[in-house]
Amino acid sequence: MESITDLLKYNYVIKKKGSERASVLKELYALYIGDIGNRKKANWKKYCEWCKINRKGNTKENQLLFKKSKMFIKEVSEKSFAIILAPQKLSTLYYMKSIAQDKKNRNENIGGYLLGSIK
Repeated sequence: MESITDLLKYNYVIKKKGSERASVLKELYALYIGDIGNRKKANWKKYCEWCKINRKGNTKENQLLFKKSKMFIKEVSEKSFAIILAPQKLSTLYYMKSIAQDKKNRNENIGGYLLGSIK
């Protein structure tokens, strides 16, 4: 049997689970999830607009009705996020990650950039 010192002499490479693309997608999704404040602001603006269009006041019942409407910005699951970004090349994903981090630093809407620019 080899001793621990003999084993430490070898340079072992630890392999990551998953692909490089999967890791970039996870980082992009983490940025998207962390942008909940901007999503709440956008939903509030859309809720006020919805109330004006439907001539309704601010009540709990109307808020629930708004959440069922198509104007409400729903959070996308990780699987759906990966499917939406599937056609993008790896270099494009790195570019999108860079822009998303820049938008985070400027306190701008990341989710709107990531999901809105693709459609």
